[in-house]
Amino acid sequence: MQAATRISEGAFEDVAVPRPPGSGAGEAELALTDHLAAMATAMAAGLIAPTAHGESGDRTLVDTSDNPEQAYRQAELLSLIRATIAELPHEEAELVRRHYLEGARFDHVADELGLSKSWASRLHTRALTRLAKRLRALSE
Repeated sequence: MQAATRISEGAFEDVAVPRPPGSGAGEAELALTDHLAAMATAMAAGLIAPTAHGESGDRTLVDTSDNPEQAYRQAELLSLIRATIAELPHEEAELVRRHYLEGARFDHVADELGLSKSWASRLHTRALTRLAKRLRALSE
C-alpha cells in the first residue's frame, strides 16, 4: 500500500507540469489507466519480492514454503519483473530494484542516489508506469 501511495505522490508531482493544448478526455482516460496499472504493479512487486517491509522499515523474509505451486508462480513472476526492471533507465532501475528486490527503505535509496524525496517519487512513478506497460505488453 505504501508503494501505491508513493505512485500517487509522484503522479501528483507530474500533474503540476503543464499539458500541451488539445489534451482531451482520451488522454486523461489513458493517463488514469496507466496510473492504476502502475499502482497495481507496485503492489504486486511488493507482494512477490523476497522481503517484506514492516512499519519500522525492518525487512522480513517472505515464506511461501507451505504452497510449492504459489512459490513457483512467485519465483516465475519475480524473474520476469527482474528482467523488466533491467530494461529501465539506470536511475529508475536502481531505485526500483534496490527498494523492491533488495528490501531497502525508499528514503534510504533516494538519499544514496542523491535524489530529493520529490524527485525520487516522480522517478518511482515513471519507473512503475514503464514497468506496468512492459509487463502488459509481454502478456498480450
